[in-house]
Amino acid sequence: MELSTDLIIAEFTGNNQECKKLSQLFDEFIQRINEKVRNTVSECCLHKYQLVRRDFYDFLKFKFNRKDLSLVELNPNLIEDFFVFLTSNKKFANNTSVKKMKTFKSVICLLLKEVF
Repeated sequence: MELSTDLIIAEFTGNNQECKKLSQLFDEFIQRINEKVRNTVSECCLHKYQLVRRDFYDFLKFKFNRKDLSLVELNPNLIEDFFVFLTSNKKFANNTSVKKMKTFKSVICLLLKEVF
C-alpha cells in the first residue's frame, strides 16, 4: 500500500477500509512475538512490548480521549508528546522513557515496513 493524499483523505473521512488501526497492528506484532517466546525471544521481551503498548494507549486516552489511532495519524509531534507524557505524567526517569521510546520506535518501524 502506498501512502498518498487520496489514502489520507479517505482515512480522514472514514471511507478507507484498507488502513488498519494501530491497535490491530500492535496486537498482531505482539502475537508474533508471543509465538516466538521460549524459542528465540524471552518472556521479558514480550512483556516489554506489552508495557509500551499499554503506556501508549494510556497516553491516547489522556491526551486525546481516544482508544485508537490509525497509522496515518502518527506524526512526529504525537511521538514527542508521548515522550513528554512518559516523563511527566507517568513519572518515568529519562533513561526509562528513552528505552520505552526505542521499543516503540522498533515496533512502529516494523509496522510501517509491513503496511507501506
